[in-house]
Amino acid sequence: MNYVLYGKEQYLISKRIQEIVSECVSSQESVMTLDMQHTSLQFILEEAMMLPLFEDHKVLILPHASFEEDDPGITELMEFCQEGDSFTTLIFVCDEVNTRKKVYKELMKLMKFEELKPLGDVDRKQYVNMFLKKNKVDITESAKTYLLASLPKDMQQMISELDKLALYKDKIDDEAIRLLITRPLEDKVFELVNAITSHNMKKALAIWQDFLMLNKDVLQLMGAFASQFRFCYQVNVLRKEGLSNAEITERLDCNPDRVTITLRKSSNVSTDKYLYYLKELAQLDSDIKNGRIEPKLGFELFLLKVGGR
Repeated sequence: MNYVLYGKEQYLISKRIQEIVSECVSSQESVMTLDMQHTSLQFILEEAMMLPLFEDHKVLILPHASFEEDDPGITELMEFCQEGDSFTTLIFVCDEVNTRKKVYKELMKLMKFEELKPLGDVDRKQYVNMFLKKNKVDITESAKTYLLASLPKDMQQMISELDKLALYKDKIDDEAIRLLITRPLEDKVFELVNAITSHNMKKALAIWQDFLMLNKDVLQLMGAFASQFRFCYQVNVLRKEGLSNAEITERLDCNPDRVTITLRKSSNVSTDKYLYYLKELAQLDSDIKNGRIEPKLGFELFLLKVGGR
């Protein structure tokens, strides 16, 4: 059996490759990787037809795979697959496949195509809960919600972050999650927005200094802040319309834990206040682009103005 593994979740693809390899051979010496960005299909097939040196079978892992009808090796590949009983297993790996193309339709009859999809929100939550239970992680319900909203979407990175929690001996609360989990930019933006809306200027300025140390572009950050204020506004408007958390999540096509945390953090903030923040950001954006104020100074003045209001 030969395989085409496709998808953008590299962790799942790597795991599936390991499973196939372990089924076929007993030693890594019988495994070879040939990058198809730099290796022709004809060369790969020549290698596939060479006898294995160390055992009765061998595996060729072939990342960056693509198939074109005019590739001179396509006919040879189809013939190789049709023969069936071979001492070589081919594992082609790519981000996506175009099943509308004739060449893919033909290959799907000859090889096993497997799509490795990223975990959906429900499966992701189930995986995290199973990990916490298996490793006996003592965590509050609030911190668990915060954790699910903070974890990176990439599964390999997510597992690395969860491994940190497994080593933590004390009870994990929101503050522990904030300290332990390496969060993406949008999470830090969310934290700054919360500091502004709760008028915690000391915290807001401290987070702003963290951004400056990362050499982030001020206009890029302002766009991220505007997006977060807009999201908070939308969530609160939809809640006032009587929508449930699940309905808001579906309407905004977002992480359900992000909705839960936003509602919890913004319960005392009016929709008019969010519109005020957006109006002030728009004015600052105009002032910066027209040269009326320096970006760093302008944003610090914005923080002081809106944070004390």
